[in-house]
Amino acid sequence: MMNIRKIIQEELGKVFSENYPLGAEYDSRAPWNQVDNTKEGERAAKIDYKLIWTDEKEFALFKDAAGNTFVFYVDGVDKSEFEPYADREEIYMGRDEDGMPDLEYGEWEINDDVILNYVNDNIDDAKIGKGVDDYESGNYELVMLDDELRDYLAETASYIRDEKKKSSFLRALGVQVSEGGVTDKIVNNKTMDTPTGTLFTIDLGIGE
Repeated sequence: MMNIRKIIQEELGKVFSENYPLGAEYDSRAPWNQVDNTKEGERAAKIDYKLIWTDEKEFALFKDAAGNTFVFYVDGVDKSEFEPYADREEIYMGRDEDGMPDLEYGEWEINDDVILNYVNDNIDDAKIGKGVDDYESGNYELVMLDDELRDYLAETASYIRDEKKKSSFLRALGVQVSEGGVTDKIVNNKTMDTPTGTLFTIDLGIGE
């Protein structure tokens, strides 16, 4: 595999030998000598909504200071809107024609920190709903749980294959989970609508 960093270092060595003072290529403070330069993503000024669960793909659960639980539909937000909140590797590629550092940025992922800071940074402009109807409408960034929405979401737990994550999801919803991971709040073989309007069948049981 081609070692990009080595190639850059070699090319920089040629540039330094012609244009920079002796020893400049070894300056530990310079961006070209940083092994792991990370550009931090934006951070929310205040964290009013605490992230209590997320699968980092479909949706997340938040709790406010009053103890109310809210659903945030991660998949309903364009991925590009999350990008400013992600930490990314900063790679020095040399200098541009004006002598300024030419930087490229590495890959990034939607993770807990990205979701937490995105929601809290945009909370003042967020539309907040309540209950199943508002959740299904797709018109609200955050939807407060009531009993009906709690049961509705609990039924989707069958699609979480990891048992520990499934149990943590149900507990975050406030649903009682037995030691075996089964709850009578979840109904077997029930057909229901997803937020996108698709129908599916649930079959949740022991040893799934």
